[in-house]
Amino acid sequence: MVMHDYVVDLGGGISTCDLFTVDVFGHDLSPKETNRLKLKYPGPIICIDFDPNLGERAPKLNVVCRDIDKHGFPFCNDSCSFVRARDFLEHCRNLQFVMNEVWRVLQPGGLFQIKGPSAKSEAAWGNPDHVRVINTYTLKHFCQYIPNAGIQTEFIPELLEDDGQWLYAELRVPNPKPILSSRMSPCGGSMT
Repeated sequence: MVMHDYVVDLGGGISTCDLFTVDVFGHDLSPKETNRLKLKYPGPIICIDFDPNLGERAPKLNVVCRDIDKHGFPFCNDSCSFVRARDFLEHCRNLQFVMNEVWRVLQPGGLFQIKGPSAKSEAAWGNPDHVRVINTYTLKHFCQYIPNAGIQTEFIPELLEDDGQWLYAELRVPNPKPILSSRMSPCGGSMT
């Protein structure tokens, strides 16, 4: 079996082009830092988005149009080294399922980087497309295994910060990765 090393941008749209030029805080990275990240996460960058026309608007991107909330990731277990969700989690109707899927596809030592509107901001409450607000307490739930609550993750929080406008988080999968559930499928489907 061939192991992949995907880098995934959830809901990134056209900004996927900037995956390694802008950090989670929205600051431009230096060319040196950009190259460091590309070396650390060399796998193919895949953008997963709801927009079925994204591939036409950004033909250089590897785009997968998929409703992660319903269908999960089209990747096998432990096939991604880096997953970024920028302005994404607040749109998820089934957050436990999405977080379990991120856990499933991330490799041991893999990083899940999150940025979204702070629960303290107008942006969190004012956008009619948002189905939930996320805060640091929400993300702490995914740093402990709570199977009766549907949480099958045990991320290590490396960053949990809320500046009142934005929520920033970096959650890492432990290495070695604990096996938390035998019910998770080994593959979520194919890339085609």
